[in-house]
Amino acid sequence: GGLAGGKAEASINGIEALHAQDGTQAWWASTGTIQSQSSPLVTATLIYTITIGFDVQNANQTVTILHAFDAQSGKLRWSSSPIVGVTITGVTPILDNGKIYFCATFGGEANSTGKIFVLDPASGKQLQVYNLPLELYVLVPVNGHMVISYATHNPNSISRYGNSGMLELDLTFQNQLWMDNNLNGDNAFPYSPLLDNGVLYFIADTQVEAANLTTGKIIWQQDLSKQVNP
Repeated sequence: GGLAGGKAEASINGIEALHAQDGTQAWWASTGTIQSQSSPLVTATLIYTITIGFDVQNANQTVTILHAFDAQSGKLRWSSSPIVGVTITGVTPILDNGKIYFCATFGGEANSTGKIFVLDPASGKQLQVYNLPLELYVLVPVNGHMVISYATHNPNSISRYGNSGMLELDLTFQNQLWMDNNLNGDNAFPYSPLLDNGVLYFIADTQVEAANLTTGKIIWQQDLSKQVNP
């Protein structure tokens, strides 16, 4: 029974667990009346998902909540305190060094502020919050640090960070280790990062690129638009 040998998927207003052997439903759990939710983060004991809804009693501001469900039964174990006013989120939460991380962006394009939230995976208690003057999209944990994919429309931030890029942040000391804000010559937004053997691979506009994880320096790049199909 339970989730052993199965998988969990985000469904409309809920989380559904399926048996891998035959695809039958193991359990389904509601996440309430919401606008959207993230893909689930699955662990041996708990399954986490982020939901986004509207607070009708607070000028219809967005409300973002992290939920934890029992992996075997689907029972809701806890929901985090609501985070109000998020404008960009929906990314899958990640688990690293015994903590849950996810990012969210607040404000409009001209004055956006990105935040990295750190929560206790056992209780949902908020442990720390890190602030950056950027729109944050993707987090990749690397040896206790965090590689962050970002963009910005804020003139003050553009002068320092460029229009888009990736940077590595030491969260313990809040030190920026490196930044690359000109990934392929036109400030294309980086997405789908993949870490393998000390190399960070990602897509920027029409190019696939590989970067040195220690320095952020581009190792190679391949323009897919110039590839000719056989």
